[in-house]
Amino acid sequence: MGYVYILFSPRLDRYYVGSTNNLERRYSEHARGHVVSTRTGRPWKIIGCIPCPALQDARKLETRIKSWKDRLMVKKLAEMNPSLMIERSGIDRTGQTACPG
Repeated sequence: MGYVYILFSPRLDRYYVGSTNNLERRYSEHARGHVVSTRTGRPWKIIGCIPCPALQDARKLETRIKSWKDRLMVKKLAEMNPSLMIERSGIDRTGQTACPG
């Protein structure tokens, strides 16, 4: 299984889209500053998560979303049904709850 996730940095007012096969581990990497592209925006909040059948599918979707280059589209995607997406991920809106990995 793979996941596409959307992070938001209130500090930078910026979104980040990524994909992984282990949300708990990947979020922890972002939170601890181990990801160069998100280090300066800490703390990040998970605002959306889309489960995919396989990591390869998640990577393709991540690439498609990033190709939009439009923060409003990313925001709308995260707002479509955020409670369902977050509930499926096992991580709460603040990013404080770890998901099964």
